[in-house]
Order: sequence, then structure tokens, then C-alpha cells
Amino acid sequence: MTSAYEKAQRGELNMSSNYTVKSSDIVVASTALANSAGQTYSLDTIARFMVQYSDNTATNIMISAIGGVSAVNAEIRRMGYTQTTLNRYMRIQSQIDAGLENYINVHEAVDLLKNIYNNTLQNTTAEPTMLADLSNNYYKLWLPASIQSQAQTWDKPGNDGTFGVENDIAAIKVNGKTYIVGVLTQHTGSNGVSNTGVFANFGKSIVTVMA
Repeated sequence: MTSAYEKAQRGELNMSSNYTVKSSDIVVASTALANSAGQTYSLDTIARFMVQYSDNTATNIMISAIGGVSAVNAEIRRMGYTQTTLNRYMRIQSQIDAGLENYINVHEAVDLLKNIYNNTLQNTTAEPTMLADLSNNYYKLWLPASIQSQAQTWDKPGNDGTFGVENDIAAIKVNGKTYIVGVLTQHTGSNGVSNTGVFANFGKSIVTVMA
């Protein structure tokens, strides 16, 4: 998301331009776009689907709109992050079978969300748009799960049952104070939602400390 808006800020990508979804675009775990072949959306809407629904089809469309895997990595490096790397598109089995994996660093992810929240990204003015997308996440199963009535949250979860991955990066605001928290987990016993209770309890503990 940030890579797209930073490229747009430089005049290299028009987030208002339209894209018509092709049947060949659609991959698994695409809550928003699973049945959208032939439908047209603006890129900023597709970016919102990517964030709010963790939609893999939307993610792949945005990777291509930015210019592909190498272009996304160039944007990541431009932001100063060296430990986060995109090596493949989402849910393309041939790329998975080839051993290509994507890597996220918790410190860099937390720093990025902190900069979005504080409106301190260097190369874009789209922080309010990104925060709005992050505030309305469809899958509030992890850090925000038990604190919706007590705190304001902005988060981006990610999970994959095949690889036992459960992640969430969140900004949690209570009584005028905001904590930025990142939790990344992977283990063979997880089906992608096995540890939602652990995440939820951690989120609740953070609110207790902040209250």
C-alpha cells in the first residue's frame, strides 16, 4: 500500500486510474475480488481491498501496478527498510513450489505503521487514506479482537494456514495514548487461526496497561 502511494506521490502511478479484473488475476483467499472478473475498480479501491480484506488478488494487482516484484522491493528500500523483501506474488503455486518466499521484519513493519500513524512518511501525503483503510479491517481476529469497545485500532493482520503463519501489526489508542505493536508467529501447529486467542489476550493486556 505504502509503495503504491509513494510512487503516486512522485507522479509515477495514478491511484484514480481504473483496472478491470481478469479471470486469470483471481487467486485463492480473495474475499473482496473472488467473483469480480470483468468488474472495474480504481487502483485506490483495489489497494483498500488489499488492506481491509487481505485480498490476495488485490495484492497481486497492486504489485503489478507498481511495476512487479523488483519495483516493490525498490520502494521498500527507498523507505529505508532492508529486512523486508517481496520475492513472489501471492498464492501463485508455481512460485511457491520454486521455493520463493516473502519476508517481513517486525521492527520495520512497526516503524512503517508508526510513520503512517504519525504522518511522518517522507515521500507521500496519503497517510490519512492509509489510516482509514487500516481502521476498518474485515478480519479483527487477532490483536483488536477483544478491545473494540475500549480502544481505537488500526491494524494489518496476515495469516497462512499452509505455513502456520499468524501475524498482526496494530496501532492501539486508549485515553489519548497510542501503542504500535507487532507480533509475527509461525509454527507447524497453527492452521492460520489457531492462536487468535493468544493475540486477543495480548491486545487486551496492552489496553489494561494503557488504561
